[in-house]
Amino acid sequence: MPFYTSAFNVVAATEMLLIVPRHIAANAARVHAVQWCELPVENLPDHEYLLLWHSIHHNDTAHKWAREEIASIMRKSIFSPLASL
Repeated sequence: MPFYTSAFNVVAATEMLLIVPRHIAANAARVHAVQWCELPVENLPDHEYLLLWHSIHHNDTAHKWAREEIASIMRKSIFSPLASL
């Protein structure tokens, strides 16, 4: 599925399994009728989100505003590792 929200709706209505990063599973369980548990796998790599831009836009006022807006939205999203668990 292209979107986690759609996937959570499907999982909530079936006996299907969805594997997502821990922070997404934990936060989604607060707003969707799903349960989550750790995978019995060790040494998984960390999951990161990156915001990248070309250096010519680094000091551009409009571009900087857009980057800050995107970062602010991501911090509040259930898909963010920064969201409170």
